[in-house]
Amino acid sequence: MLSGKGHRAETLRKTLMTHHDPGFLFDVVSDIETYPLFVPHCRSLRIVERRAASDHLQELVAEMHVVWGVLSDRMRTRVFLNRPDLTISVDYISGPFRDLKNCWYFRPRKSPDRGTCVEFMISYRFRSAVLGALASGLAPRLSQKMTESFLLRADALSANETSVGLSKSLPD
Repeated sequence: MLSGKGHRAETLRKTLMTHHDPGFLFDVVSDIETYPLFVPHCRSLRIVERRAASDHLQELVAEMHVVWGVLSDRMRTRVFLNRPDLTISVDYISGPFRDLKNCWYFRPRKSPDRGTCVEFMISYRFRSAVLGALASGLAPRLSQKMTESFLLRADALSANETSVGLSKSLPD
């Protein structure tokens, strides 16, 4: 169905295993002001608002300028950073989507390797059914590139302190 109001949301889930500490990975992903340095298609990002929502929850409103080929748009999101629970959730405010929600979960691995099991979920629906149809075929690859960009960033930041290991992806 390609009607602007009726098309369904797409949901993608990714699980990644890495040698990095869960708290360290939380810090990498929550440092959203650095996204233009390493997140694909993120041209600029600014924090519009920052406040403590509770003792353990920080709330940010961020505006991101995204460029993808000849397409360019801005979107605004509300980001909730929960350091004690090692979770990050993002709710959509405005931009090219009808709906957008994504979540990051950082769980310590119990294996002898230690490290972190990273769970990422994104659910979205474009305002334009045509744009949604075009993006649906590319979304899994873009999601993969985005999650990998955070692991590569973590590798680069920790390279001075530890030997860099290869982060690996698990099949979905």
